[in-house]
Amino acid sequence: MSKQQTLQEPLSKLSFSKEFLEMADKNNFHNLEEILRLRSYEMRELPLFGYRMFYELLTILEDNGLQSELKDG
Repeated sequence: MSKQQTLQEPLSKLSFSKEFLEMADKNNFHNLEEILRLRSYEMRELPLFGYRMFYELLTILEDNGLQSELKDG
């Protein structure tokens, strides 16, 4: 799967926890591309998006070679 396909894949098809999927649903995220439109500090301000969710996101990004897609600061 290409990086672009992974970014557009429904979150439920990736290896996220139930808690991450609940957070994504609450914040109306359907794929990684939508989440990555935000900067890292903006993500952590979202409801239910604490450090554990951020770490899980980082892990999935690294596993798929997408860590460079994360916007810092």
